Amino acid sequence: MVKLGADINHIKVAIGQGICAKNYEVSLEVIQQFKEAGFPENCWNGRQMDLLKANEFVALESGILSEHIWSMNRCTTEPDFFSYRRDNGKTGRMWAVIMLK
Repeated sequence: MVKLGADINHIKVAIGQGICAKNYEVSLEVIQQFKEAGFPENCWNGRQMDLLKANEFVALESGILSEHIWSMNRCTTEPDFFSYRRDNGKTGRMWAVIMLK
C-alpha cells in the first residue's frame, strides 16, 4: 500500500478471527522457523502458536502504529465460525476486504 502512495501513519489493520494459541499446537520445527525468522517468544508457549501475536508483530515491524491495529480476539474453533480442524475437514468460506482509499 505504501508503494502505491499510502502514508504508513494512516494505514489501519484489522485482524479477524483466527485459531487461538490454546487450540493451535504446531511442531517444534515450526516454532524453530518462527525463531529463525526473528519472531519474539511471546508468539508461542511451548508448542502452542499464537498467530494473533505473530500478525501483530508483522504489522508493527512493517511500521503500522500500535493504535492502528485492531483485533477481533475470536478463535475459529468457536461455534460461530467455520473450522477445518474442529470439523475434521468439513468447511465453509470466509472472506476479507482490503482497500486503498
